Amino acid sequence: MATLPTHVRETARQANELLRDLGRIRRNRSLQQARLNARLQATKDRYGPSIEELAQQEAQLSQQLAELILPKFALLAISGSRTIKLRSGEISLRRGREALAVTDDEAVIIRRIAARGRLRQFTRLGKRSLNREALKQDPAFVARIKGLDIIRSQSLVIKPARAQGEIVLSADALRVSLPAED
Repeated sequence: MATLPTHVRETARQANELLRDLGRIRRNRSLQQARLNARLQATKDRYGPSIEELAQQEAQLSQQLAELILPKFALLAISGSRTIKLRSGEISLRRGREALAVTDDEAVIIRRIAARGRLRQFTRLGKRSLNREALKQDPAFVARIKGLDIIRSQSLVIKPARAQGEIVLSADALRVSLPAED
């Protein structure tokens, strides 16, 4: 076996030292990561159940508040406002996007639109499909077409005083009639 030149042996020695240091650092990092994970899990185990219980209580109280406030929202809001300001926080209604609900066969609805002479305005040329954006712009016309409706989603936003963040509930899911928008 031939002896390696000095510069090659020196390179191999340096590579060996670097590899040894890399292995040592990687082992230490893995050990510290394992300790951190164990501490995090212990903290989760300690506080997790109480946090979950508080989250359930928050959801329950939010639901009760929504059921209490929504039916009388228009009476409690000052001068048509969409926000009720109380000492302990604010409750407001937030409008979502409008969506066109099609509850009948689209071909039947297109025939109904054609019968009213507005086919070009409310259908896409060549495809004979509904132009939903155009229909949303004319809610009075949509109201006269059976099988079409414009749905306006709303959310109830609860902002307790001295608490971070807000709680957002879908007012639509609560199945409560909300005050009409002026």
